[in-house]
Amino acid sequence: MYAQQYRQPPKDYGGTAIRSQITEPEPLPEPAAPPPPEPKRQGDELLLAVVIMTVLSGGWEKNALVLMALFFILI
Repeated sequence: MYAQQYRQPPKDYGGTAIRSQITEPEPLPEPAAPPPPEPKRQGDELLLAVVIMTVLSGGWEKNALVLMALFFILI
C-alpha cells in the first residue's frame, strides 16, 4: 500500500526524442581487392620429389651427381 502511493507513473516521451536522432546508415566502404597471389617458384615440387626419392633410395652418395645436375638445371 505504501509503495503504491509513492510510485511515480512511467513517463511517456512519445518516442520523438529517439526518432529525431535516427539517421540513415552510412554506406559501407567498398571491400578492398584481395592481394594478388604470390608467384610460385618453378621447380619446387620437382626438387622436393627428388630429395624425397633420394632419401628413400638410400642416401646422398649414390645420387650426388644427379642431384647436382638437377639443382643447376632448376636454378
